[in-house]
Amino acid sequence: MKKVEKLNKSELTELPELPDCVISHIFSMLSLKTLLKTSALSKQWFHEWGLRKMKDLNFDLHNMFDYNTMPELPKNLPLFQEVQSQFATRLNDFMLKYHSDMIRSIRVNFPLGRDHTNVIDRLIYKGILNGVNRIELLFACETDDDTEIEIDILKPYIFLFLFLSDSDSLTYLHLQNCHISVPMKFSGLKNLRTLVLHLVPLKQNMLQDLLLNCMHLENLTLDECTLNSDLKIISPTLLHLSIIDCCHKNCYSYKIMINIDALNLSSFEYRGYKSKTSIEAPKLLNVFWDAGVRKYSVYNFSRIARLHHVENLAMTIHHSQIAKLMKHLVQFQNLRQLELFIAGTDDPNIDYFWILDIVMASQHLQNLSLRIKNEHADKSHMIGFDRQRREYVGFYHNNLKYVKLYGCVCSSNIIELASQLLRSVNSLKQITFSSRHDSYIGAERWTEGFDRCCWFDQNLIHELLKDEVNEQCQLIIL
Repeated sequence: MKKVEKLNKSELTELPELPDCVISHIFSMLSLKTLLKTSALSKQWFHEWGLRKMKDLNFDLHNMFDYNTMPELPKNLPLFQEVQSQFATRLNDFMLKYHSDMIRSIRVNFPLGRDHTNVIDRLIYKGILNGVNRIELLFACETDDDTEIEIDILKPYIFLFLFLSDSDSLTYLHLQNCHISVPMKFSGLKNLRTLVLHLVPLKQNMLQDLLLNCMHLENLTLDECTLNSDLKIISPTLLHLSIIDCCHKNCYSYKIMINIDALNLSSFEYRGYKSKTSIEAPKLLNVFWDAGVRKYSVYNFSRIARLHHVENLAMTIHHSQIAKLMKHLVQFQNLRQLELFIAGTDDPNIDYFWILDIVMASQHLQNLSLRIKNEHADKSHMIGFDRQRREYVGFYHNNLKYVKLYGCVCSSNIIELASQLLRSVNSLKQITFSSRHDSYIGAERWTEGFDRCCWFDQNLIHELLKDEVNEQCQLIIL
């Protein structure tokens, strides 16, 4: 302590003789708020090392405020607005002191709005000037316990695509809870590869203008967007398309028409409200389709079933829809991978031999995955194990290698299904049982949690199937 007191001011502000990689690592561990404080300690550190090394700018609640004092957003509107103001001020202060010749990415994950337009615009403009590759503006208001903050009076930020007219560097753009404005003379995003619009109101002419001007767009996600008209997506460059929970602005029950014409589309995800879908995609190989939540999605799926070249299919269905879907599912003769998320299975007597019909129709199938959710966990499916097992006469398959049975799979009919596969599929290498039943819901999201079936019995499954497992196949029970 005495030695520190003897140090003069110049010695305190001198830059330590540390390797660049060490100093860079030190600053990478600091929050943006702490980095701002370093300017008071040593401007040399702040300018020469801290900010010059930062190429990825991430602004969120936890790196702009101390976590101990601000673990989550306040739910009270006046307090929330105060935090909003502080966040915007700190972001603006940081960018005023930020001096770098390059910005690789900008990410703002905080509910800012139209009142903070000047701060956000300056941030975007500086990013474009410094060759930013990736911009994420995530302005939705979310809390850890899913409690909504009533901020209807706060108007969404308007993103001006005019900012990006001369941008050659931007390849990824994600806008959440924004309004967008596309000017008449918009010259396009020359190198944009990925566009994600989440909670964004869309007019048909806006989206079509964007697609026409983004000449190299490969990935498009429309997530919970409101539409004021039918949706038309025409793009010769699009490879991956996700349309998740988009609906008409006036009414969820209003039927919208979705027309897709994408010559090179290879991957398509759909989960939605009432709509009629038309799709022209001769190279489509991968499909995710959620039919389980909204029953009318079943009839829409017939359009996909006509695309016989699909190789990977993932579907969420309700057990009550199985009979209607069977006539479509057996049309996929080129499937390599099939993943079914089956909800509503509260009846222990549900027959699963219909899956063997699909497997038989898809003789190229190599991977089969079933995730079964029992909506009434208090009802045991562990009945009927003492009955004689049925035989699917004539069933065979020569390519199926991997089978996964997840969720509520400790039932006599699932064991019967597994037994038939073990006895009749000579190519089978592995069959896996697990009580997990998390499921995919589109747009790179899965259901949260690791819910397990309370009736899952590892020893019982092993005892019932151990004698039917041959040397080349593994029985795995997780």
